Amino acid sequence: MVVLGQERVTAFISHATWRALRGSESRQQSLIDIYRENKSAIDAAVVRRVVGGGRQPVVLRVSDL
Repeated sequence: MVVLGQERVTAFISHATWRALRGSESRQQSLIDIYRENKSAIDAAVVRRVVGGGRQPVVLRVSDL
């Protein structure tokens, strides 16, 4: 969930996007760790989609990041 002004925006991330965020590293990472490492980029992508007129909830794709 991203707060934009006084509005809370729900966002979902596709499985392909999670894989792209994880990269090709062989180490095992939890989704929470991946989110924490990429929070700024994820939040910025959500804001761009909403400001650009995207519908909610936002579904992020690899191309959004």
